[in-house]
Amino acid sequence: MIELININKSLGGKRILSNVSLSVRGGEIVGIAGSVGAGKSTLLHILTGLLEPDSGEITLMGLPLKTSRQHIASNINYASSSQRLGGYASVRENLTTYADLYGTIKFRSVVTKLWRFCRIPESLLFKKIFRLSSGENSFVNFTKALLNNPRILFLDEITAHMDPLLTQRVLTVIRKRKKSNNVSMLISQNIDEIRHICTRMIILRQGKIVYDGKPIQNNKINTYYA
Repeated sequence: MIELININKSLGGKRILSNVSLSVRGGEIVGIAGSVGAGKSTLLHILTGLLEPDSGEITLMGLPLKTSRQHIASNINYASSSQRLGGYASVRENLTTYADLYGTIKFRSVVTKLWRFCRIPESLLFKKIFRLSSGENSFVNFTKALLNNPRILFLDEITAHMDPLLTQRVLTVIRKRKKSNNVSMLISQNIDEIRHICTRMIILRQGKIVYDGKPIQNNKINTYYA
C-alpha cells in the first residue's frame, strides 16, 4: 500500500529527511513518533503530495505518486489538529464543499454515523469554523478526512486537543478501519495512544528511522529519542 525508497528532503538548507525507506502493507495501523523537528510532519506531507521530496521514490497503492496523483488523491485523505477549514463558513458548509470535491454522494450518512458514535451534538454542524474550540476543530478535520472513505488515511496529532473520552472514541473509529485494503498512518507524541491502537511503530530521529517494529513501552523510548 505504501512504499518509500531513499526519500530525502531539505528545507531552508537543513536536511529534514535522510534516506527514509519503508514498506507498509494493507491492514496496518502505523504510529509515527519522534521528538520535535524529527521530520514526522514532513514525511506525511510528502506522502500526501503536499511536498516534493528532493530525491527518492514513492509508491501508493501500487502506483507512483509522481505520475498518478489524481487517482491516488481520490483514495487517500489527511487531517491535522492544526488545520483550519473555511473560517467564516459553517461546519456543514465546509463538509458539503469537501464532499462535493471528493464526489461523495451519501456523505451525510457518513457524518451521522460517525457523530452519533462519538456523541457529537448535531448543533455543531451549524457553528462557524472560526468559533470552534481546538478539540472541535480537530474532530471536524477528522470527519472531513473520512468523507471519501480513504484507503490510506494520514493523521497528524489528530487527538492532541480532544478530551479523553472523545479521544478514545476517535481511536476506536481508527481501529475499526483495520481492513486488508486500508492503511492508517498517524503521528502522535502519546506513546500510550500508539501502543493502544497501532500494529506498528516507527520512530524518527533527525530525519532517519531509528526504530521500526511493534509498539514499545515508555521506558524504552528514551533509547531512541536521545
